[in-house]
Amino acid sequence: MSVIWTPVARIIRAYLVEQGVGAEYSENAEWPIATAASPEKPTDLITIFDEAAIKRGRTVDSGVLEDPVVLIEIRSRRHEEGLYKAKEVQEAMDSLSFWQWADASETVKIATARRARGIFPLGRDENNNWKFNLEYTLVIQSIT
Repeated sequence: MSVIWTPVARIIRAYLVEQGVGAEYSENAEWPIATAASPEKPTDLITIFDEAAIKRGRTVDSGVLEDPVVLIEIRSRRHEEGLYKAKEVQEAMDSLSFWQWADASETVKIATARRARGIFPLGRDENNNWKFNLEYTLVIQSIT
């Protein structure tokens, strides 16, 4: 299994943008998607974090097989809007199947996204915004 050099959160952002769930990050975009950290603005935001991979097993020739994990966080001014967006994200991720992504240096294929945890309400943050998150394990490989 070859190494995937691009942060998986960036790859998932591209997928969700393609699905129309969110937009590339910009303070002025409607439901922008950030990766690695949640910026202060805008309030309505999707952020994707890379988490530790889950060990799937071992192979004789290439060692440990791992499945990357992403945590997707939704932040919104209004509870209903945040929950609706979380449901949109969940639907898109649940239907991810044999999707391919490429940039100038790498091509990867995601076979599937397995829901590790569905929509989890986190309540309000220090700025009184509503937060929800979801977690997915990915079966992904570099095909470059």
